[in-house]
Amino acid sequence: MSDTFRELKRRLRAIGEDTLGRRFSFRTKKTPGSFCYPRDWSLTVSTHGENMDRFVYEFFHEIAHLKCYREGKYYDYHDVGRHTPMTDRAARAIIRTGLRAERHADSLACELIHRYGLSIDWSGIVTYHCEEAPDVWRSSQVVADARSWLGSKSNG
Repeated sequence: MSDTFRELKRRLRAIGEDTLGRRFSFRTKKTPGSFCYPRDWSLTVSTHGENMDRFVYEFFHEIAHLKCYREGKYYDYHDVGRHTPMTDRAARAIIRTGLRAERHADSLACELIHRYGLSIDWSGIVTYHCEEAPDVWRSSQVVADARSWLGSKSNG
């Protein structure tokens, strides 16, 4: 990771702690795909491609998920984590409200980016508000895992 990314990560951590009102774990990885575990107050953001604008957007998108968890928005969706077993309720929440939760996180991320006076180039950044989002969401691994969970319960 370049010095520019390191400095950006330090700045974003401070903004994240200000937004959440608490400390959280913040990691980066070189492979595609960012994610968070709200119960653990941790997030991982991809530096794949070294696109700073995408890095900033994904950081704020994941911070928005932590904020939603803290505020109880889409709670069943956000309560699933690496140490939380899948439940029927969580699987249904992923299928029924997951896309809305992702879109809410996108909207909140945009608000936070503007609140902190950051400017990013949105070209090449695909959000959950794009036209293809419903199809992409339905075919995602997260939804496939939830469907598989519910299917195994009805077959077992």
